[in-house]
Amino acid sequence: KQFLVEELGMKIAWSSGRPRHDDEPDNIEIRRRLHAKAPAFVFGSINEKIYLAEANARATHFIPVTFPGPVVRRTTGTPLMGYAGAANIMQELVNRFYEIVFNFLPVEMVRGPGGPPPAAAGPPPAAASSAETMAWTKEATDRLSAAIEQVPFLARISASRTLRLAAEQAARARSLAEVTLAVVEQAIAQSG
Repeated sequence: KQFLVEELGMKIAWSSGRPRHDDEPDNIEIRRRLHAKAPAFVFGSINEKIYLAEANARATHFIPVTFPGPVVRRTTGTPLMGYAGAANIMQELVNRFYEIVFNFLPVEMVRGPGGPPPAAAGPPPAAASSAETMAWTKEATDRLSAAIEQVPFLARISASRTLRLAAEQAARARSLAEVTLAVVEQAIAQSG
């Protein structure tokens, strides 16, 4: 915990050890917390992985670090002790960061037999780019900011871009001069 907070500057929502101390959450409370608001990363056992799956927490990255569950690691320093343990944590975090970046990169689809080759398929449909931004009302901007605060930290940039584009496209479809609170509420409802 000290390494993550003090040295890496990460925010810890809460923690619980094994064996659990009296002031730490038990499995029922851990499950409730993960269902209520899943963090960006969860270091845990198969129990926490199951709780995340139940909550459909797709934006959360699970890192196995304890039993019960398979904790077979190639790195020395498992379970996360000393310099080798710090290296293991850094490898896990960097790998998850790359997964996040990869999931938001545009991917060109390859057509199968019978479809036009990618070069002959023609240009992609026109969509508003981030360079074509619209004016926003203060209420709309405040609501977008509040919605983004509910998203795990690492996914915020992507979620902000996605919601912003959806709201601006909806405003254009309604022939509005600016993005309003009602348009942002609609974009948030459709994204959830």
